[in-house]
Amino acid sequence: MPIITYPLNGIEYDAHDAETYLCTRTSGVFSAENNFAISVSGTRQVTVSPGIAWINNGEFKGKSVVSTAPENITIPSADGSLNRIDLLVLRFDVSTNKTIFAIKSGVPAVSPVSPKPSKESAIYELGLYTIYISAGSVNVIESDISSVMLDESYCGVMRDAVTGLPTAQIQKQAEELIEEIRQSLGDVVSADATITNDGGDARIDVEFQKDAEGNINLAFDFKNSIPDKAEIIEGVIQALPTWTGGSY
Repeated sequence: MPIITYPLNGIEYDAHDAETYLCTRTSGVFSAENNFAISVSGTRQVTVSPGIAWINNGEFKGKSVVSTAPENITIPSADGSLNRIDLLVLRFDVSTNKTIFAIKSGVPAVSPVSPKPSKESAIYELGLYTIYISAGSVNVIESDISSVMLDESYCGVMRDAVTGLPTAQIQKQAEELIEEIRQSLGDVVSADATITNDGGDARIDVEFQKDAEGNINLAFDFKNSIPDKAEIIEGVIQALPTWTGGSY
């Protein structure tokens, strides 16, 4: 039918009709801490927890992808003399009509780079984690695994294309602020950026924490706003008087 009105009683719909209901959502994962969490579960094995994602692989096309059970994934063996970076992806393949977890192996090199996910309509991938494979290594370790879910060139956090927050822009602003704080306090500062949009009043919450090694961690929580750097700095300044984690 040329015009789809979904859903209505008494109308027979197919998958293409249902996709129009999801097509305004951007490709990406659900913004939740335990969504597609990863852990090392064997010598060359990782386990990915359940999660939900969305794929938009064409005009008027939208798909929800739900993994309801932990998934074990085997990491290919290391190269004997060169390092490599692999990419763990969630891959939708039109030819099989399925979505699977898959490992895209990078090219072994002295200074390796990560492969990029496919963004084609026939094979569409969401990049979840990069895994650094040292030359000759036997085991995969937690410190070699990095999430790329906030990076919109790999994945991104699903949002409504009209009202959602662009995570790449917010992440860049947070990283710039973190670098400014490092210049003032030294290399003791690390940070996490938490992006939420709870529909409440626009505000920026900043939480300071000190870990066991003495690193100062800043957690940014952006609520229903797209802040510029000045607003982020103001949020940090407002949080400083209430911080109880210890002195600088």
